[in-house]
Amino acid sequence: RYFIYLTGGQLTTVSMSSASIDSYIAVYTLNPDGTKTLLAQNDDKDGTTKDAQLVFTPPSTGFYQIATTSGGAGATGAYSFTVQ
Repeated sequence: RYFIYLTGGQLTTVSMSSASIDSYIAVYTLNPDGTKTLLAQNDDKDGTTKDAQLVFTPPSTGFYQIATTSGGAGATGAYSFTVQ
């Protein structure tokens, strides 16, 4: 899990790629009561790759949680992760 500070209204791209796992990413808003709400998720950015990518606009400025994992149960491996 990663926590990042994003600017509300600014288009954001989150990407994850790996040669060895089926990449999966999810972005959550953090609520004042300590819970989180799923904002966006992606398993495969298109039909030709197992890399994941989200393009979204955060609703407000603040911290967001990004979860990175494998779409396959128990799979492990190296990956790269970017936020633009």
